[in-house]
Amino acid sequence: MKNCGHDDHSEYCLCDVGLLGVRVDPNAVRGMWMGDRVAEIRDYDLTDRRHIIEWLADVTMLHDAMRANYVPNIEDVPPVQFNENSLVYWKAIRDGVAALIRNYPVNSVLDALPKLQVSLTDFLAAMTTNKIERWFTDDEYRAFEADMLLQKPNYAEISRRHGLGRNTIRSFRALLEPAVVRLYGTGNNMRLVKREFHDLIMSGRPADEIIQEIKDKYGVTYSRSSVYNYRNQHRGQKQ
Repeated sequence: MKNCGHDDHSEYCLCDVGLLGVRVDPNAVRGMWMGDRVAEIRDYDLTDRRHIIEWLADVTMLHDAMRANYVPNIEDVPPVQFNENSLVYWKAIRDGVAALIRNYPVNSVLDALPKLQVSLTDFLAAMTTNKIERWFTDDEYRAFEADMLLQKPNYAEISRRHGLGRNTIRSFRALLEPAVVRLYGTGNNMRLVKREFHDLIMSGRPADEIIQEIKDKYGVTYSRSSVYNYRNQHRGQKQ
């Protein structure tokens, strides 16, 4: 027997759910996200509360699918809205800059910030949750970013040269990855590097061969302990 008490009803049936006493005017929602067309195709009766629930689910799914593939014109990208909650504001800055670098031919944060109406100081605070080791001027940041965008950057040297910690360098490497891929192709895509690292380990190759092959191909240096630890964590796993 189904939850509603009727054997012949769907397991998602809502016939036993009581009304809230709220009157829904279908004319107020039919125009949202092609709602009229969805109702027509699915043959929904928008005066039936059960149909309205299913219709809303379909419209929501359509909305999410369209938003996931929608990239507005770069001139239409809205500025980041200030929020008194620093964590919320910093996340909005990080997300905004990352979206510009990922979706448009923007190869420098300094080109993205004016479009988002965000200062370099606020951006650096956002990237490090206000724990940055040193603050940059525009020229200093430009020099740092140029080093990060080299085809085969030496991150340890960049860390020393610019006075930044490993976690900060790691955050900027992830942020700038789409720009690096645009400049040099997929060879610098760390996801591909990590996938090949995984495949080589799972193939049983010796650690020194794995390290050398990744370094020669991608300019990324793994330590022996990285290989051994990864192998132990994935022992028994099949490719």
